[in-house]
Amino acid sequence: MTLFVSSLFSLIPQNIIGCGGFVDPYDYYTSFFNQYSASKIQYKPFFYTNALFLFDTEEPENPADKIINEWVAFTKNNASKKDAYNFVMRFNRKDLSNLYYHIEKNAALKIPDSVAKNTMAQFFMQDKNLEALGYLMYAKQAEPYVTIDYHYWEPASNDSMKMDKLIKTDCNYTKLPKHLYFS
Repeated sequence: MTLFVSSLFSLIPQNIIGCGGFVDPYDYYTSFFNQYSASKIQYKPFFYTNALFLFDTEEPENPADKIINEWVAFTKNNASKKDAYNFVMRFNRKDLSNLYYHIEKNAALKIPDSVAKNTMAQFFMQDKNLEALGYLMYAKQAEPYVTIDYHYWEPASNDSMKMDKLIKTDCNYTKLPKHLYFS
């Protein structure tokens, strides 16, 4: 009889959960919502999973696309998305600094042709918005401290002294629209 009951319990799948090579966040049945409402995307931020910080590791929107769209809107659609992407994401701080110096001091323009022909760079040369250009330069300077490689087992290593010094630099961006603040 004992052998029969033990055999019967071994046939029930919930009793055969074993160890694996990774934690499966969907290995349990705890839920705050009805299982049939899970397909509704508006509930997705509230899905519960104990093994992950967020339910999904993917962002719902590509942050780079959102940033580029905001900068294109900032230029009143005078810059193309491709040029805005190159200007904000790819051009180095030195080129932005040379453009800033050219606009501020009316000095000779010492930037590569790829930067000079960029529609966003041309917008800054026409609009002479040094504050927004200075913000981008500050963002480029802060970028190494906020874009770190994430390793599951290693804590993030930040140079707090350099970050503190960067925070204390005199940068005032109060005239920029709130959504363009560096955070």
